[in-house]
Amino acid sequence: MSASKTKILQKLTVNTSDVTTLDFYGSSLLVTGSSDKTVRVWRWNPGHGFQEASYSPLLGHRYGVTSVRVSPKVS
Repeated sequence: MSASKTKILQKLTVNTSDVTTLDFYGSSLLVTGSSDKTVRVWRWNPGHGFQEASYSPLLGHRYGVTSVRVSPKVS
């Protein structure tokens, strides 16, 4: 697909610095990490796009977040 045919569907603009990493889990979960020292969790809401989860952002990181990875739940 050429850049001229690329269409932006949604911008997630709550971070105060660059998003440096992301991971998808399934078809409805997105996790982002940023140089603003936050991890944010987003859930897909049909008709509304990605919306930040109620328990997000995950705070307390000492440095910018450079890697996130979602691990499947093991029962």
